[in-house]
Amino acid sequence: MEIWDLYDINRNKIGKTHQRGIEIPEGCFHLVVRAWVKNDKDEVLLSKRHPHKPFGGFWENTGGSAIQGENSLQAVLREVSEEIGLQLIPEDGKLILQQTKNVSHQDIWLFRSNVAIDELSFQEDEVVDAMWVDKGKYYDMQNEGLIVPTISVFSAWEDKPYI
Repeated sequence: MEIWDLYDINRNKIGKTHQRGIEIPEGCFHLVVRAWVKNDKDEVLLSKRHPHKPFGGFWENTGGSAIQGENSLQAVLREVSEEIGLQLIPEDGKLILQQTKNVSHQDIWLFRSNVAIDELSFQEDEVVDAMWVDKGKYYDMQNEGLIVPTISVFSAWEDKPYI
């Protein structure tokens, strides 16, 4: 059972928690994090969703919900570690975008890594593959309908200098 902290519209914790899978009360929000991982070739790391998940078989950047007691950085590091087995260096991360959509406050992070795909380990029920793609390949995949349609912040990383 996954428990989340709840926030107000201004990103302040309200002292209440929420169980995943139950409708979030009106006026409340939870924290969602996403990680763009960029390498020295200016490529980003994408993972392929397990076929039994919503948008199964689609490609995405790694992310998920912060659990009770986590801040944004802790959550993104945990999600990346759990889903693809990549241990990111906290000091290498840069928060590049914050937005609010529906019932979630979303934090988009940029990290750097040159990990080889065969060094990753996938969470069995979440991820089935991963690959590095450049901007052109990403847009080709998006046009072919291979990218999770909810990823609307791809451009958040592409104009950022390599960190």
